[in-house]
Amino acid sequence: GLGGCHEAYSLQVPVQDWAHPQATLQMMKAECSSGMLLQGLHFEFSDEGKWARFRLDCCQPAGVPMAMVPAGAEPVGPEFGEYCPLAANISGRLRYKHTGVSTGNGAPPASPGMLHFDSTQGKWCLGSDCSAPAEGSLDPSGISGTDFDVTSWEDFNGEFKGQGVPVMEFSSGARKSLPARPRPPNRTPPKPVPKGEKFKAEMPKYEEMCLDYGNVWNSIQEAKKTEEDSLSDSKLEGIATEPSEEHP
Repeated sequence: GLGGCHEAYSLQVPVQDWAHPQATLQMMKAECSSGMLLQGLHFEFSDEGKWARFRLDCCQPAGVPMAMVPAGAEPVGPEFGEYCPLAANISGRLRYKHTGVSTGNGAPPASPGMLHFDSTQGKWCLGSDCSAPAEGSLDPSGISGTDFDVTSWEDFNGEFKGQGVPVMEFSSGARKSLPARPRPPNRTPPKPVPKGEKFKAEMPKYEEMCLDYGNVWNSIQEAKKTEEDSLSDSKLEGIATEPSEEHP
């Protein structure tokens, strides 16, 4: 694995001719510092193409480098291979014959014997090696012995080709056989717009005492401060205006 990583840059060199960049690349070295591993390499150049350099991703090694090297397949025992049904025994269960496995050296495959059900013991046996009691098992699928395990499988090896999409002829009869297009769902009618209440402007009603001032203005006096810091009282006179319809 890799530990912490950081960026590093090679020597930035000028580019004389992009048509022949060999001289430029020879001056650029992609080297990490001592004890670092090179994880990534990026080529960078200026917008005008006058210089170039390498941007490096250098990482610390997190441990001793390790690799998984294939050493070959483990040898299999003589009981490994395929077993095909041969005939039924006295209990009605099938006996299975070992088809053998090639050893790869040209020698004939070894046969461990017949896989059968021993009615006396109530066990499935492969030669002298037998499983645990399995009187209720009609076939050896899932049975295990000391040196063997039985798994059922089917050979689906073959050639399967797609038939493609059937061609539909849009004749009058074919159109009738096609399913009808579903009707769109009914739309919910919109709710009616609520009607707003109408308001009519009304002038306020004044009290009678506000409409008839009488001698109110005659009793109001105005106090003024003179230059001698004395107060003088005078009668407050209102400004005569024409009455309006909206104001008394």
